Amino acid sequence: MENDKISFNQTYRRLSVFYLLFFLGIGSLYPLLSSYYFFNGMSGKQIGVLMSIGPIIAIISQPIWGMICDRYGIQKKVLFVTLISSAAIAFFFPITTSYLILILLSAGIAVFQSAVIPISDNISMNFVQTTGGNYGNIRLWGSIGFAVAVWIAGNLADFFHIQIIFYLYSGALILAALLTKSLPDDGSQLSVEVFKGIRQLFKIPTFTLFLVGTFLLFGTMNANNTYFSIYFQEIGGTLSGVGLAFLLAAGSEAPVMMMVKRLVDKFGLMPLILFATIVSAIRWYLYSTGPSTFLVLATSFTQGLSIGIYLPAAVQFVREIAPKDVQVTAMSLYGSFGLGLGSLISVILSGVFYDLFGSLAIYKYYMISALLALVVFSIIYYIERAKKLQIKQTNLLKK
Repeated sequence: MENDKISFNQTYRRLSVFYLLFFLGIGSLYPLLSSYYFFNGMSGKQIGVLMSIGPIIAIISQPIWGMICDRYGIQKKVLFVTLISSAAIAFFFPITTSYLILILLSAGIAVFQSAVIPISDNISMNFVQTTGGNYGNIRLWGSIGFAVAVWIAGNLADFFHIQIIFYLYSGALILAALLTKSLPDDGSQLSVEVFKGIRQLFKIPTFTLFLVGTFLLFGTMNANNTYFSIYFQEIGGTLSGVGLAFLLAAGSEAPVMMMVKRLVDKFGLMPLILFATIVSAIRWYLYSTGPSTFLVLATSFTQGLSIGIYLPAAVQFVREIAPKDVQVTAMSLYGSFGLGLGSLISVILSGVFYDLFGSLAIYKYYMISALLALVVFSIIYYIERAKKLQIKQTNLLKK
C-alpha cells in the first residue's frame, strides 16, 4: 500500500513537471511571436498567414497522430520524437527573415507540436481515472508554466532581443522530452481500423456539436494569445507589460483548475462549460471597448474563470462520450477543431480585421464567436439533460 502511494505521488509529480516544462516553452514563444514578426516588418495579413500555418497543419496532423497512438500504443515514443523535432526546428527561426522560409518552418514545427497536447492529456486522464486523481491538479502546472514563461520571456525580450523566445522554447521542450520515458503508458495495442474510429465518433451527435462549439470558443481563446501583444501595445502597454498581463491571466487558471473536479461534482460538466463561455464573451466585450491597460490587467483574473474551467471540463467531456478504443483519436479531433481549425479561422480573420479596422475589431469578433458557442453548448446541455431524464424514467419503470 505504501509503495502504491509513493508510485502514485511520483507519477503525479512527473506529469505535473511535464506540463510545466511544455507550457514554459509554449508561453515563451507564442504570445510574443506575432510581435517578433511585427518587429521584422510583417503586415497584419502576413502575420495572420504565418500564425495560421500551425492550425492548418494541426487539422490534418493531430487526428493522424491520435490514430497512430490508438493503433500501436506508442504514446510516449511519439511524445519524445515530436518534442525533440519541434525544439530542433525552432532554432532555425532566428537565422532567416524570408517570408517563404518562415512559412515552411511554421509548417514543420506544427506537424510535430500538434501531437503533444492530445497525447499528454489522454495519458493524464488515463492516470487519474485509474487512480482516482484530479486532472485539474496536474493541468494547472501547465497554466503556471505558461504564465511564468510569458512574464520572463517578455522581460528578457525587452532586455536582450526578442529572438530569445525561440531558444527558451527549444530548451523547455528538450527538457520535457527527456521526461517522457518516466510518464505512465499502458503500451497496449488496439485493433482499430484507422478511419473507422473517426466515423464512429462523428456518429455521436453531442461529440460533433461539441467540436463545433470548440471551434467557435477555443479558436478565439488561442487567437487571443497571438494578437494580445499587439493589442496591448496599441492601447499603451509595453512588451514587459504583455508578460505581466499573461502572468496574471494564465496564473489565475491554476487555482480554478484545482477546484474544477469539485465544481463538476456539484454542478455538472455542461453548466460549467456554459459559465466559462459566458465569461469569455464578457471579457472580449470589455477588450473591444478599448479600456486602459490598468483595467485589462485588473480583469485578467477572468481568464481563470473561462479557460481555467473550460480546459479540464472539456477534456473530461470528450473522454466521457468517446468509446475507449478511440479516445486518443477523440482527443486529437477535439484539439484539431480547437487548436487547429478554430485557431486557423480565428487567426486569419483577426489579421484581416486588424488591417481593416484595428485591434478593437478583433475582440468584437471574438465576442460574437463566443456567443455563438454559447448557443451550441446550450443545445448540447439540453440534449444531455433529456437523455438523463429518459434514463431516469426508464429506471423508474423497471422498478
